[in-house]
Amino acid sequence: MKKLNVEMVNDLVCSWCPIGYRHMQTAINNLAIDVDFSFLPFEINPQMPSTGQTIDDYFLHHLSWSRQKLKGYKASVVNTAKQAGVDINYTNRTMYFNSKNAHKLMLWAKEHNEHIALYEVFIDAYFSQGVDISDVEVLTKLVQQTSLDSSQVNDIIRMPQFENQFRMAKQRVNILAVDTVPIFFINKVALASNIKSVVGFEKALIDALKN
Repeated sequence: MKKLNVEMVNDLVCSWCPIGYRHMQTAINNLAIDVDFSFLPFEINPQMPSTGQTIDDYFLHHLSWSRQKLKGYKASVVNTAKQAGVDINYTNRTMYFNSKNAHKLMLWAKEHNEHIALYEVFIDAYFSQGVDISDVEVLTKLVQQTSLDSSQVNDIIRMPQFENQFRMAKQRVNILAVDTVPIFFINKVALASNIKSVVGFEKALIDALKN
């Protein structure tokens, strides 16, 4: 059976990204297939200030939602995430943070084949615990939960090499005309954005194996 290349375009603060990720990973495991899985960075708000923005403020003022609509949205996200095996806790997670530093660390982690382990750490830390994944000290502590050398975190974030990698990865995402996340590519072919279930991802993977 051939090996598939699966790329996930994601923002590390996007609520639907860990849900899509969990569905895809479950599909891969159910099919017991060989996959080279990687991530491409996307920033929903590249201009996010260092202090972040409250989630409520974003929806109520930036998108002009009503509080009732926001309440329903949060309940829907939490329920969908729970079904996928993801804990999204809006009591702890009250902020959107700038995700650029964390994206750089994901690129670094890929070089050491620790990108999936680090992504799992980020899922729990941000969506369940609500920690500030833009903060270097916080990121250093999170990296300690992987086999990566946490003493390098500050240097990696500041290093021109990873700034360039981040910029080039974003340029590729722009060329792919991605305007929403998560989006998955299997062997460079984009999947329909309306795939929302494990069964849907299983079908997409099986189809890719046949081609």
